[in-house]
Amino acid sequence: MKKQYIPIAFTLMASSAGFAQGNDAQPMRQVQEQHPSDCCRPCCTPKPRDPVCCECYVPAWNDMQCDWGLYLTADYLYWYARDCDQTYGYRVINSGPFRTIDSASGNLSSTRDFLTPANAVNMDTKWSSGVKLGLGWNTDCDGWDVYFQWTGYWNDNSDSSSVGVFANKTPAVGGSALVPQYLIQNTTGTFFEKIKGEWDFRMNRFDLQIGKRYWLSKCFTLRPYTGIGGIWTETDYDVTAFANTSVITAADSSTLTTSGKASIENSNWGAGLLGGVQPTFQFSDCFALYGDAGMALYFGNLKEKNQQSLTQIVDSGTSSILRPLNQTIAFTYKNDYYCMTPILDLAIGLRWETYWCDQQYHFAFDLGWEHHVLFHHNHRTDFSQSFIEIDSSTGEQASAIFDVPLARETNLAMGGLVVRVRFDF
Repeated sequence: MKKQYIPIAFTLMASSAGFAQGNDAQPMRQVQEQHPSDCCRPCCTPKPRDPVCCECYVPAWNDMQCDWGLYLTADYLYWYARDCDQTYGYRVINSGPFRTIDSASGNLSSTRDFLTPANAVNMDTKWSSGVKLGLGWNTDCDGWDVYFQWTGYWNDNSDSSSVGVFANKTPAVGGSALVPQYLIQNTTGTFFEKIKGEWDFRMNRFDLQIGKRYWLSKCFTLRPYTGIGGIWTETDYDVTAFANTSVITAADSSTLTTSGKASIENSNWGAGLLGGVQPTFQFSDCFALYGDAGMALYFGNLKEKNQQSLTQIVDSGTSSILRPLNQTIAFTYKNDYYCMTPILDLAIGLRWETYWCDQQYHFAFDLGWEHHVLFHHNHRTDFSQSFIEIDSSTGEQASAIFDVPLARETNLAMGGLVVRVRFDF
């Protein structure tokens, strides 16, 4: 019987020794890890983490049943479009004589008319139609969707202004004359009786988005999105001017006809990144208030082609002081460079939607308003401060006075009514 207790005793002793050794080793390891010379921080016991569950995440919006996940969109656009600066000329008034002082004698010298600016002549805003077409796919991956959209829009506008006929190349005291914008000038025919501005704009834009629409509360959903896109635009801007004035001197009476045209073409294309958010306030089962705030940055090429022409015709008159003259001065100026163009997109509207066939099909009708700004879109070179001088005694070109042309950059603004239909299946 005693022999049986001997193994048990050895077993208990070994266990006690091992337990004691374990108790001695644990504090030593803690002391070693907390030693001031050690760079490690004291150990801590992390709290147990909750298991991952679907309830921890916001639910996706897509509640279609037994569908293919595809949807189509079609938008009718009735938008305005304009450059932020569509001034094509200025009206000036002859305010009366202004005496000059002779630099040598200090006495009053010749009398000259003093012309003052009165107002700018601008194009009015014109509305036109456009279209958007889109194709989307609601994936089974956590409610993410992919959406492709094309936007096509065209707009054209024109305006003209005229004043009464004046003699001697300048209006009478109290009379008006017109000065065109962008057109190269002539010292013998700077003022015009009629000017006209024409503007034509065409745009194609492509967007490829990936986003997820999910519920944040019982009546509010949000769809953040990002993606890539591209844009191509063509803008034509023409300014024409005409004057038919009488040139009367002591020995001659002639008719000076001056006409000019500045035709400026801008061709822009770019591609880059886009992103934004689309909130929706669902205030009933069928009606919702939606919005969209997006931004895009496109890097691309900008081209300007500026064609100028100025024609002067002088008849023979009663003497040969002004000889018969028929000449045209024309040139083409080009500019080509790359830059980054930002685009701002904003939208708000009212939506009506419905489901049928056990949530297998979905239809939505939107009525909204959008604003879009293409920053630094228009690039036009102004040659109105560059002069070509004609000798009034011979009718020939006397000298060319060329000033540095002014480069103008303006934003393009467009927006208006949007009618959209969407069909999910």
